[in-house]
Formats: sequence, structure tokens, C-alpha cells
Amino acid sequence: MISAALGRVRARAAAFANDDVMAKLARGGLAALVIKVGGAGLSFLMFLMLARAMSVEEYGRFGFAFSLATLLAVIGTFGFGSLVLRYAPAYDADGATEMQRGVIRYGYIVTVAGCGILGLGVVGMGAIVPGFGHPYYLMAAGAFTLVLGLAEYQAHVMRAITGITLSLVPRDIIWRLIVMAGCGLVMIGLVPDFTAGAAMAFITVALFLVILGQALAHPMTRPDSLVSGTASFEGTKWWSTAWGLWGTMVVRMAAPNLAVIFVGLMLSPIATGPFFAAIRTAMLLNLFLMSSGMVVAPAIARHFHRNEIDVVRKLCLMTVAAVAIPTLMVFITFVFFGREILSLFGEGFESGYGALLILSAGNLVNALSGPTAQIMEMTGAERPYLRMILVTNILALIVILSLTPVFGVIGAAIGVAFGMSAWNIWCILYARKTMGIDPSILAAFQRRT
Repeated sequence: MISAALGRVRARAAAFANDDVMAKLARGGLAALVIKVGGAGLSFLMFLMLARAMSVEEYGRFGFAFSLATLLAVIGTFGFGSLVLRYAPAYDADGATEMQRGVIRYGYIVTVAGCGILGLGVVGMGAIVPGFGHPYYLMAAGAFTLVLGLAEYQAHVMRAITGITLSLVPRDIIWRLIVMAGCGLVMIGLVPDFTAGAAMAFITVALFLVILGQALAHPMTRPDSLVSGTASFEGTKWWSTAWGLWGTMVVRMAAPNLAVIFVGLMLSPIATGPFFAAIRTAMLLNLFLMSSGMVVAPAIARHFHRNEIDVVRKLCLMTVAAVAIPTLMVFITFVFFGREILSLFGEGFESGYGALLILSAGNLVNALSGPTAQIMEMTGAERPYLRMILVTNILALIVILSLTPVFGVIGAAIGVAFGMSAWNIWCILYARKTMGIDPSILAAFQRRT
């Protein structure tokens, strides 16, 4: 039975090598894959070097502030990043330049207003609410909320009007290299050790300068054109579309970021630092699926709506087969060398090893489940998908709140891993039942009918 299953896997792998659809997909997505892989590696190194540039306690405060700002930036954009990615290319194809400029400008206004108000709330919390120690890191986190929201929205704008390179390189590559250079100055003794507040302020200023240069690089996003150019608006239509996109994004981002926030509130900064490092390290397991998902999503949408279900199955199987082996290798590396990897962040970070294993197991389930998110979002199943991730993430937050006071960071890690695994399994069952598609690695071992 096992040998027969392996034979089917080998046969399908050979078929992929000679498939025209797969070859075109691979060629078209190479740039995105290279940039995302490089960016993910730099992200890990950036957080590692930030940890080396401050104490464990300060890194815990930094992790709390960064996670809070990340979640609020997603909330404050109200889904307009995904919306502009959907509408701007369509308006361009129709020659509706004023509508294209309008949706881009409107998204900037929403982002500045939403993230700005939330950022001011964080600044006020740091200034007024007692119990946060030195409040300056929260004040800096408020500013970072606005800048990060703008960076995220603008990346979607650039992807919609220019393509992958100008969309991803500024933040994923240039910004992270600048932050790493600043940390390097601290590590060689030319600059004093960072506090959490200083680190947040530094990454905020660096990101602002990067996205300013990015905006100036394209005529559509330069301030003069963006502000004074003739534009048309369909605000009601855009908001109607944005709400569903926004809900899905917020819910998906909630559990891991809220886990860090809850650990910071319920435990101590010394416990928060290693947990934040463990979460960021475990995210490396999603690198291959995330990169492949960017490439395969448009193809899934195109072939599904042509009712070419066999091609969609093939795309899913190709994706999960491509990510399975490297993801398993990273997971095994964490099992045997996780303590040593966490020790690279600094002394005391090895305490996050147990959390790292649990989080990695959840991320492994996510990777081996295949492009579940793309299947749900690209085939018209957005509402069932939102219900699934909403229910599973609410349960995950209940687990986090219940177990963290008892088991510390292990309890928080269990909650995050549970939520990640549960929604993926639910999506697989839904796709099998309603579409006849299994996006998971299990499809490689099934007989063809």
C-alpha cells in the first residue's frame, strides 16, 4: 500500500515536470518567490539583530509594542489594501484613469484616518494608563501603527499598478537592511544599546523614509498627482467590498499578535521576549507556502471560474508538494537545534524552546494543508472562510486566555497552534465536500478516479 502510494506521488511529480501550465506558472512567479524568500530571511535576521541590540526585558516590551502596532495597522486599513489590488487593475484595463486614481486616493485617506486614530489611542494609552513601565515604547508604537499601515497599503497599490518588484523590495528588503545596519552599529559598540522605545522609533523613521521614496518612484503615488489629479469615486461600492476583505484579514492576524499582547499583559517582559522570538522563528515554516501562494492564487481563480477543476487540483498538489519537503526540513531543524537557534537572539531566549516546538507544529499543519486560503478566497467562498477563521480564532483566544495564566508561554503557544490547525482542517473538509478539491498533502496519496 505504501509503495503504491509513493509510486503515485512519483508519477504525479513526473507529470508536473512536463506540464505547460506548471511551467508558465513557475516562470511567472520566479521574481515574487525570490523576493519573498529573501525578505523572509531578512525578517528573521532583523528580529534576531534587534534582540541582540537590547536586553531580554526590553525586547519583550518591543515585541509587545510591535505586535500591537501590527494588529492595529491591519484594523486601521479597513481592507483597502486588498480592495485596491482588486479594483485598480480593473479600472486601468478599462481606461478609467480617474477611477483608478480615485480608489488609490480614497484608500490612502482611509488608511491615514484609521491608523492615525488607532495610533493616537496607543499614544494616549502609553501616556495615561499606569503599569507599562517606561511608556515611550508605546508612544513610538502609536507612530509605527500609522507608518506600518501606510506601508502595507502602499505595497498593495504598487502591486496593483506596477507589479511585484516595486511593491515588495522597499519594505521586505531595503527597510530590513537599514534596520539591520542600525542594529549592527549597536552590536559593535558605536551606538548605545536600544531601549524598546528607541528601537520602535528607529524602525518607524526608517520605514517612513523607505515608503516615501517608494511613493515618489511612481507617477500615480507622487503627492502632486495623488492630491491634485482629477479623480472619481465609488465610495459606497468600495466600502461594501472592503468589509468582507477586512474581516478576514483582521481575524487571521488576531491570534498570533494577540497571543504576544496577552503574554505581555499577563506575564512579564522577560517572558514576552523569548515568546515573541519563538513566534517569529516558527513563521519561517510558512515561508515556502506563502511564497507559492502569491504565485498560484491568480491561476486558481482563473481555472476555477473556467470550471477546469482538474487543473485546480493539479495546482494545489503542485503547491503543497513543492513546500512539503523544505518545510519538513525546517521543522526537523527546529526540533533538534531549536535551543541553539533561539540562543542566537541572546542569553535567556532558550526558554522559548517549548513554545517554538508547539508553534512550529501548528505552522507545519498550515503548510501541509496546502493553499487553503487561496482556494477559499479565489473560488467565491469568502463568507464560509470568514466564518471558519472567526470561529476557530475565537476558540484559540479562549484557549490562550485560559492556559496562559496556568502554563505561561506554553499555554499561549497551544492556543495559537490550535487555531492555525483548526481552520486549515475545516477548510480542507469544506473544499473536499463542496468543490471536490483536496488542497492538502493527502491528495498526493489518493487514487485518481
